[in-house]
Amino acid sequence: MILLLTNLNFLSTGMSWPVDDLDTKLRLESYEKNKLLFEGHHSSVFTDLNRLLREDESSVLAFSLNWHKRLTTTFANMLWGETPNISSSTSDKYLKSLIEYNDFYNTGYEVTLDTLRYSPGIIKIGFDGERATIESQNPAFYYPVVNPDNIKKIQYHVLAWTFEEIDWEGKKTSYLRGEVHSKSKVENRLYELDNGKIGKQIKPISSHPRYKTLKDEQNTGVNDFLIIPIFNLQTSDNPFGQSDYEDINSLIEQLELRICHITRILNKHSDPNMAGPESCLINDPDTGEPIFTSGGKFWPLESGEKAPEYITWDGKLDSAFKQMEFLLDQLYALSETSSVLFGDPKKLQRADSSAALKRLLISTLSKVNRLKLSIEPKMRKALKLASQIEVQKKVPDAVELVDIKIGWRDGLPEDPVEMAQIANLEGPVAEELKNEIAVE
Repeated sequence: MILLLTNLNFLSTGMSWPVDDLDTKLRLESYEKNKLLFEGHHSSVFTDLNRLLREDESSVLAFSLNWHKRLTTTFANMLWGETPNISSSTSDKYLKSLIEYNDFYNTGYEVTLDTLRYSPGIIKIGFDGERATIESQNPAFYYPVVNPDNIKKIQYHVLAWTFEEIDWEGKKTSYLRGEVHSKSKVENRLYELDNGKIGKQIKPISSHPRYKTLKDEQNTGVNDFLIIPIFNLQTSDNPFGQSDYEDINSLIEQLELRICHITRILNKHSDPNMAGPESCLINDPDTGEPIFTSGGKFWPLESGEKAPEYITWDGKLDSAFKQMEFLLDQLYALSETSSVLFGDPKKLQRADSSAALKRLLISTLSKVNRLKLSIEPKMRKALKLASQIEVQKKVPDAVELVDIKIGWRDGLPEDPVEMAQIANLEGPVAEELKNEIAVE
């Protein structure tokens, strides 16, 4: 059972910081691990890998198969790689200006990456003095406060982070900055931090030079939260959703271990030891000790004497590669992908049309559709709230956007020959084929 924050007491003078709550600690620790995995720093997370490599632990074997980043960007690319068509019956011209001002497609891509690797991804709506802003936020700063009787109902969205300042005398002061978002209002807080405890609150917040233009409370003029979380694969007992990495970590660790062991075997074979008769040895002129020298030498062999040879050993590489193949198959299954996504020539030969390619990617496309169910309403909501703020702030030409539609594309290549052939067909069969390969 997940014990969530149910009030704002954690953000008060005298409380521990970071938050002294087991579930919150575990959540933030998982974010840090997933960040390291995405960036390829696998040895910092797969701590057992070095022990299993025994004496061969070295920089030569310290590499990673960054499947985490590859899988995450693959699904984000399938959503945002082909720019979706966003429209509104209110004003497409104004909608386009809002999208361009906020670099909306890249923001959507960033939030999708966070949703997949962390769950949640966070969107924040604001106002920069000229236009409404739509920005992604670090999920590690996010602390939702839920209703104790209904964990699906959020009372407050809290963003909180720390920073340090050094004065002219070299004295370092740590601060905790918090934003408490409720409907129609944002409360700005600033505390001093003292040895892991929240100290006195600085009021008004504008008394600190860094926030001299900021108010303690701001009315947003919008009857909704300006924080929009997007969750990946939620369940009734886990409102934070599940990261994509939880199911695949052990498989990727085993794949990296297999490759490290294969590398170790190949390294030993590239510099093997040699065995042979004593005639292969000469006496060191300085020490008198017998030494072995290789090169263009001729060793006469006595009758029955064994010729010099390299000592090799069976590293069972065939078994190692078979296990890697099995692990890869499991990785594709659990990540809901297919080797065809990554250029498998055998499967690509079977994909002789865009319809055939889609059949090979049924699981992948199903997951993309599931992501759309989570992401699309939140992206439409972000644009709607941004337009409401601009109307409230009297931004020129601003109108409240309603009936926003997002026409997603599937991110897969189109087959113009196939499209032309189907266009020439008539009747229900043609209609069925058109629906099958149509851009979503």
